[in-house]
Amino acid sequence: MLELSNHRHSKKEKPTEAMPRRKITNKTHISKSDPDSSLAKKEGTARSLRYKVHSTIDADSRVILDSKITTGATHDTKVYLERIKYIKTKYKLNIKEAIADRGYGAINNIKSLNENSITTYIPLFSSRSGKKALEMKEAGFIYDKENDKYICPEGQEMLPVKNKDMGHYHSKAHVCNICPTQNQCSALHKKSGQRIIHRSWDQELFEQEINRMKEPIFHRKLRERMWKIEGIFSEAKNIHGLSRAKYRGLKKMQIQAHMTSATQNLKRLITRLISTFITARLK
Repeated sequence: MLELSNHRHSKKEKPTEAMPRRKITNKTHISKSDPDSSLAKKEGTARSLRYKVHSTIDADSRVILDSKITTGATHDTKVYLERIKYIKTKYKLNIKEAIADRGYGAINNIKSLNENSITTYIPLFSSRSGKKALEMKEAGFIYDKENDKYICPEGQEMLPVKNKDMGHYHSKAHVCNICPTQNQCSALHKKSGQRIIHRSWDQELFEQEINRMKEPIFHRKLRERMWKIEGIFSEAKNIHGLSRAKYRGLKKMQIQAHMTSATQNLKRLITRLISTFITARLK
């Protein structure tokens, strides 16, 4: 992700008791001159009105295949599958691997790419994804997939109470009240007196990805992404002026992104042609 800002930051006074801190949202901060820009949240940077560039490159040549401009408030996970589909259709490519940073690591993205025979090297968006149910597994709670229920370490059943996002597995309170290990139970819900486990519908995929993220090849692919794609972002910002929006509105900003990408691609293509020519002359 590359962020663009078309607004200067002004020095603000620190809030005091007489001047309470205001909540900043896209409802309270709207640019009259450029309403397409919106607040973007990024750790370590002040919130300001911005655009985002979502770029995709060919890993071998480092040629930019796509640069999509969105508002600052658009979450990275919302555009990834759309851009992959666009690239496959436009260039008739057989994509075998997809590498991206954590911002694109929604489980639906990973699942969809895997279903299309694309191997992913994308860290899960949240470091907490799937961790709670995995901790319960390590604590001795066994998930019975065939009957969709949990068996606690004391051999008692925990039956599902399902909602939209995940399954909740509850024990019976009167059973837990007489359990000899009640006070040491990691799944005990203090208010209800029941054992409760929250399990995502994609828990198996979460566990699979958590294990893959520990593999050496996964780390190697992410290191490769750092110098390949992040280097291109740095070049675009520091050399070609993409750190600052020169125009207003999504359409004009898209033109700026395309022109910057075209310039970077021409540099790489010329370098490759020169290298090919020199190699041919030396033979």
